Amino acid sequence: MYAIINGMAVLFFRIFFVILAYMALSKVKWRSILQPQYQAMERYLCILCSIGLGYLTSSFFITIIETLRLLLMSAFL
Repeated sequence: MYAIINGMAVLFFRIFFVILAYMALSKVKWRSILQPQYQAMERYLCILCSIGLGYLTSSFFITIIETLRLLLMSAFL
């Protein structure tokens, strides 16, 4: 039962942070960064960057939560 709850929490964190990163990166003016022949790819670049940033951010927070859980369990058991 714990594995199912843990897996659902990890999935929720990953999706949440990818959406949050997409919302933040959609405000970037990609047209000023890209060359004129690649401006049609700005949406794909935003999606790929948000997936990468969301994954890294969620991995960071999941690691912190797991470390705190292990520290608290070892302190109270």
